[in-house]
Amino acid sequence: MGEVHTDFAVNVNVETSNTTQISFPSDQFFVKLLARASQFGNSTIINDTTISAQVSYFQLLQDVNNLCQSLRSRLPAGLLDNNGTLSLAENGTCIAVIARSGYRFLVACIAIFALGGVILPLSPGHLAEEALHFLQKCKAVAIVYDSDSAVSELTNSIVNAQADNSDSSEHESLLQIPVTIDPSSSLQENRNFATVPSVDRAVISPDRPALYLLTSGTTGTPKVVVHTRRIFNAQPEPDYDAEDLFLSQRPFFWIGGFRELIGMLLKGVHVEMIDYKSNADAIWNRIGNGGITRISVLPSLFSNMAKVWEEKISLLPDHERKPYADAARRLRGVKCTGGLVPGSIKRFWKNLLPDVKVEIEYGASEFGMAAFRCCIDGEDTIESHYLGRPLPGVAFKLGDDQSDRGELLLKTPTQFTMYLDGSEATNTKIDDNGFFRTGDLARRAADGRIIIEGRVKPDFIRYRGLRVPILEVEEGLLALPSISEAYVVPILDVFAGGSRVAAVIRLRNSTAASNLSLDTLRAELSSSLPEFKLPTLLRILTDGEDIPRSQAGKPAPRDIATTFFPQPVEGFLEGLPDNVQLCNAATGDGPVAWGWGAMRC
Repeated sequence: MGEVHTDFAVNVNVETSNTTQISFPSDQFFVKLLARASQFGNSTIINDTTISAQVSYFQLLQDVNNLCQSLRSRLPAGLLDNNGTLSLAENGTCIAVIARSGYRFLVACIAIFALGGVILPLSPGHLAEEALHFLQKCKAVAIVYDSDSAVSELTNSIVNAQADNSDSSEHESLLQIPVTIDPSSSLQENRNFATVPSVDRAVISPDRPALYLLTSGTTGTPKVVVHTRRIFNAQPEPDYDAEDLFLSQRPFFWIGGFRELIGMLLKGVHVEMIDYKSNADAIWNRIGNGGITRISVLPSLFSNMAKVWEEKISLLPDHERKPYADAARRLRGVKCTGGLVPGSIKRFWKNLLPDVKVEIEYGASEFGMAAFRCCIDGEDTIESHYLGRPLPGVAFKLGDDQSDRGELLLKTPTQFTMYLDGSEATNTKIDDNGFFRTGDLARRAADGRIIIEGRVKPDFIRYRGLRVPILEVEEGLLALPSISEAYVVPILDVFAGGSRVAAVIRLRNSTAASNLSLDTLRAELSSSLPEFKLPTLLRILTDGEDIPRSQAGKPAPRDIATTFFPQPVEGFLEGLPDNVQLCNAATGDGPVAWGWGAMRC
């Protein structure tokens, strides 16, 4: 979508028969949104099952306008210019959003965007102290929240924590502004739509900050990624259509769920929203009820849905299994984004749905969009970490010398501009030509597609001076047909001259969990991994157990280590839980012959 290059604002208006006017800025986002509203009228476009709300574009516009008016009346007058926009602060005025409801979250984000503010989406799962840290870091002036009791409680706790924090005296008290929805106030279908040139409102620059996104935080405190208004205005539209019904269950306060909501809205795709904490059973049950044509899930849910099918649905009597199978075959597309997917899981989905487009997307908070997409259409795309081909508008290169192998560098139309308060971190991640350094090592295949080989600076476990690549061990575990999930973490052992290779796994057949020994597992792995890379600590997940995850839904390695391998005394293995298996295999005193990957640093 193009940018607005004018010296005056072009207001997109909704005019009513009684001359009441609802006006939005001239961004391409609002131009397209109003066009969709004109196209679909009062037809339901969003069904938010979490609050039993069926909403049209007209209702959405009314709810956004109501919240805009509420924000204008509650925010300090000194923050607003003569046009009622938040354009006075040079770096933008930040307003946080906390919501369990996807629809209320959407209303809040669009309203803040319409006023020219900066949106800070926060997870309802944050602790008050965590949320306050980011609110103060981003200099937020208010929290917009929905009426969910847990969210209201969290919002109150944040404000109380601010009052109790001696370091908060320099910060203004946070305003609390609820998102209210009044279905009876829905706009009528006879409203007229017009694009009217006007010189009485200032243009909101496309380069102004519009969104603060937190990174996943899997390796430390999340960084704050700064996006401009281009993340709304230049967001690629999905290749769906008005005949589709998209099941929205991803956390919308992270980039994947956020961009999907924006994309669906601008394309006119019908969306059904369910709780973002829905598990694999709930997703399959909804698919089995029929009507859903598109889903997009995180790798963890992608794997768990495979497990539920294999261990539950496939074992049902034919008449009970058939509705699930028929509904699954009627899907028009299945996507997985947010991380690498094991080959065994990709093979499951392709075998289950041979005639359905199954795609893996590659993206990050910094990109603002999916950058690569791979359609699972052959054994090579199953076995390798194929990224596929770049999406339109994405430029990339491999290494600074643009060779056929090297670090993957990307540039997208919606790319972030900086890390908040992190000029040094920003400079190390963006090269002189504006390409973002992903940290992923990749190569170009003969057919032109890109394959991820690992990390430029791989995550290693240091064991007796040997380097054990974590990804290599995880891939070895996942290659075993009996294992559906595998996570490898370091556990400090003072007697091992470093850390143990500890594995947390989930078996495809949960009834076999009590029969698998660490010795058996090591024997099965020995054909693909040298001895020094084999796990010496093992924890098998039972039914109902899950690993600790970040607020973004990604595995949290440090929490996995402390949860499943708690050490009464750090560095000593005595006192580990009884369900942890331990192997004291000898490792020798140094690198083995031909073990170049294990050489000391």
